[in-house]
Amino acid sequence: MRADLRLTDDGERTGPDVRESGFWRPRGEDDVELLVAAPDGLVEIYVGRARTTTSWELTTDVLARTPDAPDVARAVRLYGIVEGALLYAIDRAGPDQELRPTLSARLERIR
Repeated sequence: MRADLRLTDDGERTGPDVRESGFWRPRGEDDVELLVAAPDGLVEIYVGRARTTTSWELTTDVLARTPDAPDVARAVRLYGIVEGALLYAIDRAGPDQELRPTLSARLERIR
């Protein structure tokens, strides 16, 4: 297993980071499934659809977790391509809680 490191904007190592692994599964013309596993013990299956030709909204259909994984009861992910960059946002909710922003990023293509 590979240990990923969190980096500052200057490239300095600041500690361990988490990397997800997953698969996109197109289902028909606009529908999509996303399967995601993370080393913190959370496995998520999302279902959703294209909002436009360059954006997708997905919500959890199935969540599985190990005993020490984050206590997530529901999650929503938004993905979009804006000005050539991939933007995404993840909102999560624990039991009896409202969704709250958890993570967002803008990924630029390196040429």
